[in-house]
Amino acid sequence: VRVLRPGGVAFVALMPQYAFLRRTIAISDERHHLADPEFVQQLMEHGTFFNDIPGRFTAGSGMHPAAIQPFFAHYGLTAHALLACEGIVACIEDAVAELAQNDPTLYQIVIDLLIQTASDPSIHGMSSHLLYIGSKETTSAAP
Repeated sequence: VRVLRPGGVAFVALMPQYAFLRRTIAISDERHHLADPEFVQQLMEHGTFFNDIPGRFTAGSGMHPAAIQPFFAHYGLTAHALLACEGIVACIEDAVAELAQNDPTLYQIVIDLLIQTASDPSIHGMSSHLLYIGSKETTSAAP
C-alpha cells in the first residue's frame, strides 16, 4: 500500500489456510504432521504452516477467506473482488486439461463457469489460491 498511488489497484495472490491442510492430507510422507496437535493448532488458528521435509514447501502462511478483506481494509485498501483461482475445478485440473484437448466447446463452457463462480465465498476456502483485488483509498493514508 505504501508504494501504491491513491486510486491504484493491487492484485494480491494468497493461499487459504485450508490449502495447507489439504496438501498435508494429500502427501503421504507429510501426513504425520496431522498427529501433532501443535501443527494442527498453528494451521487452524493462525494459518501458519511449517514442514520439516527437506526440499519441499517448508513454510507458508494462509488466511481464512473471511479475514482477507478486513486485513486489507486495515491498510487502506477498498476491496473490489476476492476470487478463487482454481475455484470449482480444484483437484480436477486434469479433467479440465483433457477437455481443452478433446472438446474445446465444453472446455470454454467450463472456463466460463469457473469465472462466473470464482467470487462465490462458499468455495474460497477450498481453492488452493485466492486473488484479492483492491484499490488504495484516495483520501486517507494507510497506517
